[in-house]
Amino acid sequence: MKYASIWSLLVGVLMLVAPSVRANKLCFVIYQMADNDLEWFIRQDLIEYMQSDLMKDPDTISWIYFDNGDPVVEDTPDPLPDIFDTQGNPLQTREQDVYYLNYNHEYSEMQIAKNLGELNSDTVSAIQDFVTTAFRDCNEKGATD
Repeated sequence: MKYASIWSLLVGVLMLVAPSVRANKLCFVIYQMADNDLEWFIRQDLIEYMQSDLMKDPDTISWIYFDNGDPVVEDTPDPLPDIFDTQGNPLQTREQDVYYLNYNHEYSEMQIAKNLGELNSDTVSAIQDFVTTAFRDCNEKGATD
């Protein structure tokens, strides 16, 4: 928990400072998973990221891996707030799925870029697939930071 708190603090400082010191497109990538009683905290972190100026900056390309755990075990029965499908519809149900999320600057909302269903996020292939997808997209969109 100590390292998670330090990481959250570091990301918070980055979100405050980064827009004022960079001149290039930024690739912002986060891998979030907690199939345990810590899911509430990563959900809160996601909400904070979505509300940050960094996420809304048109020069930020965001990729977030979010693993929804079992809603009964984690006591998080509600769907992720302010997350939309590619048609612009808010999530209506709480699924035990893995999402690739992107901030859509055109619509000013976080959208599901890909729903992978239930997936074991602890595997090397899950991490590699996400990182490959995220960095390939960032590269294609001209991110240099």
